[in-house]
Amino acid sequence: ADAWVQEAEKRGLLNLPTTADALPLFVAQKNVELFTRHKVLTETELRSRCEIQLENYCTTLHIEAVTMLDMAQKDILPAAMDYQGWLAGIANNKRSFCTLVSTANEEALLEKAACIADKLSTEIENLSLALGEADALADIQERADHYRDAVIPAMDTLRARADALELLVANRFWPYPVYGDILYSV
Repeated sequence: ADAWVQEAEKRGLLNLPTTADALPLFVAQKNVELFTRHKVLTETELRSRCEIQLENYCTTLHIEAVTMLDMAQKDILPAAMDYQGWLAGIANNKRSFCTLVSTANEEALLEKAACIADKLSTEIENLSLALGEADALADIQERADHYRDAVIPAMDTLRARADALELLVANRFWPYPVYGDILYSV
């Protein structure tokens, strides 16, 4: 992708990677003049279309973020906690059966799962806060920019934590089909 960006820059072309970046140009003066001169759309129609598309962008991202929060809070975090409880139970059972038996594997997995789950909890809170901030913005372009700059990165980080847990948590605890199941079920 970097080669495309460099080529665009070399040719003097714009690089508008997100909807929030691109839509404001829809109502740039030179574009308004072009559409109105050729009687394609009026300035009011252009501004209206731009606003509607920004609303759609924000609404779509809001739905995706709320769904992500719901999945993380109600399914993924509880699965990680169940897995941690299971590991702790195995370690305790081994210790109570024989003090000479090592529980190093269970303890290492438990520590790693707990660490990632704690980070997941933090990312759930960060995404929730970013969504609240977006909801408080009245200007649609500011809201779209906030989704681009704060909500999407928070979603990406939350996704990374959930993906890390998916690789660690035993399949019988994981609430969704894992990638391997999906790939090899065909």
